[in-house]
Amino acid sequence: MSIWLLVIVLLAGAVGSVLRFGLSRRWPAVQGKVPRGILWANLIGSAIGGVIAGITGVGLLGGGVGHALFAGFCGGLTTFSTWAVDTVLAARERQMRVAVINVTVTILASILLFLFLFFITALTLNSVME
Repeated sequence: MSIWLLVIVLLAGAVGSVLRFGLSRRWPAVQGKVPRGILWANLIGSAIGGVIAGITGVGLLGGGVGHALFAGFCGGLTTFSTWAVDTVLAARERQMRVAVINVTVTILASILLFLFLFFITALTLNSVME
């Protein structure tokens, strides 16, 4: 592994983490409501991950750069641990509606955003490159 890939992961991870911190501060978790800051972080990270995967998939980000950006930026931005804790706390506080909405929206929307943007990016770039 190249030192430059590690630098990309480091810098991209720092940017993603700071963005997640900003989103969670802008929209902090509030009892009885879906934690919007973490939801936005996970959705934005999944969307950007789909774009990076699409660009990488058509061969425009080679040499591990796409993977480094994905692991660094998207890994720093998205969070499973905070999402899981917020969900468990909501359930423990008998806020089952919040817990179920948080799980359902985060998982479904994250997967759909990733897949949609992956395919749109790859198809668009493939048609432009032909």
